Amino acid sequence: MGYGALVERTVPVSRAKIYALLVDEFGGIGKIMGDAVESCTLEGEGIGSVRHVRARGIPGVLSERLDTAFDGRVFSYSIVGESSLPLEYYNAVVTLADAPNGG
Repeated sequence: MGYGALVERTVPVSRAKIYALLVDEFGGIGKIMGDAVESCTLEGEGIGSVRHVRARGIPGVLSERLDTAFDGRVFSYSIVGESSLPLEYYNAVVTLADAPNGG
């Protein structure tokens, strides 16, 4: 059985900066998540790279692979390997757009 979720949010940061934080620095998730991330290591670079995240309060390591990155607007990632989270076949697709008044 599949499930989906949609989250829309306007943030006071340029699309290019958000894309850089989320994709160009795929292994730098701690910059966004702060203290929620205990550690993060990155294998490889660009599409196909895998980040291994140890989150505070969650046992084990969560491994996520960067699957798609396109035009500074779209990227996707998947959970790969064993996961301590109750998820199977997880894939997130993120689409970024410029807000009318910036952000």
